[in-house]
Amino acid sequence: MPRSKTDPHGKGLKRALPRGNGLVCPVSVLENWLQHADIHEGPVFRAVDRWDRLQPQALSGGSVNHILKALGEICGLGFMPTLSSHSFRRGLSTAAAWE
Repeated sequence: MPRSKTDPHGKGLKRALPRGNGLVCPVSVLENWLQHADIHEGPVFRAVDRWDRLQPQALSGGSVNHILKALGEICGLGFMPTLSSHSFRRGLSTAAAWE
């Protein structure tokens, strides 16, 4: 990551992404997405226009929230109106602390 809100000097950050098994391997899924989306540089998760064309700019936080809420509704999760992308990050942090 070239920068983040916790990196005021813009030094960047590198983290390893471990391989997993089969369909749940994050590395394989990422490689597949990058290949199919023809992404060679820039943001991994990108905006899509109303004609379903991938755009060069990053997906906005508001769009991430909209996607998560739509997927939660499809899955029948009743708590979706109160959910946000921050909820997922906070929840993952809490779960990881117990491991």
